[in-house]
Amino acid sequence: MTLYDDHEAFINAMSDVNPLKNNDKRYLSRPVSQAPSHGAEGITAESLPLSPLTLLPLTAEPEYRCRGSQPGVMDKLRRGHYRPEGSLSLLRVRPEDARLQLLRFIAEVRRRGGRNILIVHGKSREMTGPANVLRSYLMMWLPEFAEVQACCMAAPRDGGSGAMYVSLRKTEACRNDNRERFSGKAPG
Repeated sequence: MTLYDDHEAFINAMSDVNPLKNNDKRYLSRPVSQAPSHGAEGITAESLPLSPLTLLPLTAEPEYRCRGSQPGVMDKLRRGHYRPEGSLSLLRVRPEDARLQLLRFIAEVRRRGGRNILIVHGKSREMTGPANVLRSYLMMWLPEFAEVQACCMAAPRDGGSGAMYVSLRKTEACRNDNRERFSGKAPG
């Protein structure tokens, strides 16, 4: 199957779906109080579903903030104050391949101790365009990772509505390093 065939199959499957009526431009994929199901170690490509998919409106500004993360983190993330320590381009990538690349990418960034990443999915001019489909999948998948603290639309300089910032939780090694550095004790 080609990307065009996949797109046509998707349009046919969505022909009887009506868009949600929502005046708020922000879209939370999951209530902030609901906890993620598992970490990257427990996630497989099959555990990130390909259906059912709720397409995000083109005007939506998708964001997610897990329970317990500070609102200031989201504000700084939204403004692009955290420098991305890695980026993943999913331009023209099928959702089946995108979820596998996402799993590998997050695991690699975590292994290196990174915290902030940029995921480029592309911009779409139509609701059912491949870029909007992928953006909708990302908003469904990212909250499934226990490591994902927050995600939102990127600042215009980093891709705007065609990209997302993702903030990952600190690794245990990073937490221990911070405890040592800021506990007031001299190393040794």
